Amino acid sequence: MFAAATVLVLLGLAAPVWPADPVKLQVFYSTLCPDSMRFVTTQLYPTWSKYKKFIDLDVNTYGKANITWDGDEYNFSCQSGPRECEGNLLINCAQKHVTNMDKFMAFSYCIMDNGVAAEAASECADEAGIDLSGEIDTCRTSKEGLELHKITGEKQMALDPPLHYVPWIIVGDEFSDANLEAAQKDLVKLIKSEYKGDDWEDCGK
Repeated sequence: MFAAATVLVLLGLAAPVWPADPVKLQVFYSTLCPDSMRFVTTQLYPTWSKYKKFIDLDVNTYGKANITWDGDEYNFSCQSGPRECEGNLLINCAQKHVTNMDKFMAFSYCIMDNGVAAEAASECADEAGIDLSGEIDTCRTSKEGLELHKITGEKQMALDPPLHYVPWIIVGDEFSDANLEAAQKDLVKLIKSEYKGDDWEDCGK
């Protein structure tokens, strides 16, 4: 490939650009965790907004919640209290019912940036251009929302190694402490280092 590119340069032609699969990025977080809020607002959302075509993003809102069963019924307790559970359910419901990823991510960013979880729902829905009434409101106040939260929790519980910190960040197919630390410092740099194509664009330049 190097020789072919050299010939093209000598002929005054542009070298071909070789794209690659987007980098897999899984994030597990909770809505009132300070470290989660910091990561989503300063790293995840800005990076995804600019470089989304290079990222295969999977976000999961659960955190260090616990499920309590009473017969066939269940409920949750969250590390930062009931407001965090409400925020988690809100994000899970929005993720299901907002099919436009740009709008979902804008909504999630706004919720995390406000720092008051579901109390910012109306303001953030307006800002992101989504309809909060109807499916999302029904979901977050019904068994549907609880079920979505439960499914996210089961997915999180299946992680290997198990989550012990939020946000829990997996780049590629395997977790590493190095990537967890690097993602929180400079996610753009990490994604760029993991991307295998040569069509990376520094869109901000």
